[in-house]
Amino acid sequence: VAYYVEGTETAVTTLKLKLNINEPGNADAAEARFREFGEILIQAAIGNAVPWRGTGDIELQVGLHRIRVVKSEWPAGIPGGYDKILTVFV
Repeated sequence: VAYYVEGTETAVTTLKLKLNINEPGNADAAEARFREFGEILIQAAIGNAVPWRGTGDIELQVGLHRIRVVKSEWPAGIPGGYDKILTVFV
């Protein structure tokens, strides 16, 4: 899991949490931790708990904030491998 912050000198505008699944056999445990970290990130960023579920792409609007989860398969990489990115636009 990797964490990225984007913005200006004075303000954060985008937060990203990225999950890489290099061992598809361990994906369930990694996905659970990713959701746990994601819920903590969302709570800290927007001040509201927003539980999100599902295995596909998700897009939510919460007040002035947008939350997006995108899954990208790796067709030329590790069989069954993928990445998932949670983005919080603040």
